[in-house]
Amino acid sequence: MVTTAMAETAWLASGLLRRIALFHTVTKPYCVRYWRHGLGWKFELRYEPGLTVEHNTLIALLTHPKWGMPMQVKRDHCACKPCACDGGTERNCWFTLEMPDGQGEVGMHFRRARASFDASGTYERLVTAGANARRLEQVLPAHHSRLSLRTGLTTGELV
Repeated sequence: MVTTAMAETAWLASGLLRRIALFHTVTKPYCVRYWRHGLGWKFELRYEPGLTVEHNTLIALLTHPKWGMPMQVKRDHCACKPCACDGGTERNCWFTLEMPDGQGEVGMHFRRARASFDASGTYERLVTAGANARRLEQVLPAHHSRLSLRTGLTTGELV
């Protein structure tokens, strides 16, 4: 059964689907997870340590006055630091994009792994699933250079 509130926010899912390419062209997460939450959606974008998390660019494009969705950044918390002065701990940034009438929102969690994070298993699962070698080189560069020899995946080949 579709409730009135869900029907009124159907444009939110439609708008996100029409802009889904932004999630991998503007920024370089190795994993994007999303799920329905209340009257909105939650997204978690995961990054390898050392990569730049372009969350400001992604948020700006998602909410662009002409091409984006009519949403406002309601609140944010950003723990990005340009240095490894804390030993390379995990970095987390949260944004909430809210509909103008307050009847729905999109939660965005940008998560950069700690410096000691080992994504070997993730890399190998992505190779097994048929991931593009060029994409893996962009999203997991440290693991790609180290593990591409073991998996036989080269940058020039498309799988």
